[in-house]
Amino acid sequence: MLKKLLSLLLVCTFLLSGCQKEVENHYLGNLHLSYQLKGENNQKEYEFFYGYAFRKYLAQVQNTLGDDNANVLPFQLNDNINSLKDQKCTIEGYQEQSWEGYFAKQALEYYKEINALYNAAKSAQMTVTTDIEKEADAYFASIEKYCQQNNIELDDYLHSIYGIEANKELIINQYQKIALASQYSKKLFVNPTQTEVENYYSKHQDMFDTVTIRYIAFEKNDENKKIIDAFVNQKHTENEFKAFVLKHIDESLKTYYQQTDLSLRDNLRKEDLPNYLQIPLFNNSMQKNEVKMYEGDNSYDVVMFLKREKPIYHQVNISTIYLDARETDTSSITDKQWTACQEFANELYKKLKAEDHLTLDIFHQYNQKYSDYKENNGDYEGVSKRDSNAEIEKWIYDFSRQKGDMAVLKSTHGYSIVYFIGQGEKEYYANALKAYQNEQYELQIKKLKDTIDVSI
Repeated sequence: MLKKLLSLLLVCTFLLSGCQKEVENHYLGNLHLSYQLKGENNQKEYEFFYGYAFRKYLAQVQNTLGDDNANVLPFQLNDNINSLKDQKCTIEGYQEQSWEGYFAKQALEYYKEINALYNAAKSAQMTVTTDIEKEADAYFASIEKYCQQNNIELDDYLHSIYGIEANKELIINQYQKIALASQYSKKLFVNPTQTEVENYYSKHQDMFDTVTIRYIAFEKNDENKKIIDAFVNQKHTENEFKAFVLKHIDESLKTYYQQTDLSLRDNLRKEDLPNYLQIPLFNNSMQKNEVKMYEGDNSYDVVMFLKREKPIYHQVNISTIYLDARETDTSSITDKQWTACQEFANELYKKLKAEDHLTLDIFHQYNQKYSDYKENNGDYEGVSKRDSNAEIEKWIYDFSRQKGDMAVLKSTHGYSIVYFIGQGEKEYYANALKAYQNEQYELQIKKLKDTIDVSI
């Protein structure tokens, strides 16, 4: 189901970023929102932001779980966008309301924030530029193209996602408003001194430090509990822990575990862990090589603590030409497709190497001509460990890596030609800087949002 939703709701994002995959025809009926905006007579704009909030949530799910697990959703739609009003939200802090209520509240916050930033931009004499107008027109044209290709009435699509009163004028106007608000929001980000960032890190180390552990999860039952009790609450060598894992995992996984050392989980941030593991792994109570069991909702988690550290390694900046081996976003990849994708990547690599004076600008030109992901010219700034797959991570964090180095590397759904731009900030410093700026931004945006007196 999520694949169909993402195809429908995120199609414009994909089209604008250069992904030209075929998508499934799916229609969720007209949106009939139970919540009414109070304080301003602008219900149709509020319903637009309901669809905006819903689409952003689905994008977050896709980014978090990846395409292989994109069929996982905490609610059912049954081909009806309005069925969310009958299902309890499962997000912490919102369990007492429906999923419709959750998205309605998110829509209210987006409504207030975008309008507050837009009003501030207008007060600062900022205007909608010709470039923004062109982007808005292109955005709407991508919706029209999608509907034509999938035999969906344009009004049906708009009314399903953005409300019964949604039309071309509303979509284009809101796109322009969001774009101008986004431009103004950049003015709210402060540039702190190095001392301010270091002090912020010192006060919030748990947010930025990482831990390295070994880990295995067991199904909850009495037999497994006895096995675990006989092993935990003492120190072991890592080899003893790996032997314990191999002894108790499914037989079909043993070779894979041995090849990948899958029990090792390194560079884990606090946010990467479930709540019941965050405190014990970040409160400095566990000693090196100590093994304990922690009970999750559906599992017994056996953890060997290895280390906690301040991540002082430097992030890296790279550029990519991504080649997707799939025919569609939902299809599996055959051996023939893998081979064809790799061969094409190698041919492009040879062309790049044959350039007389290969520069990043030339690499960007190849990205725009060949890549299945053209956004930001394929550039990624501030890449941290665990942000990419093992093969790419190993290459970009090789100590011998130099500016201008290139390689063809396998990714989740194809191959990427990766161009090494250089090192960025230290991991802890970059994240502390970002968190400090976001905190200061939130303080300023709260003042602006307080000027928008609306409720639901």
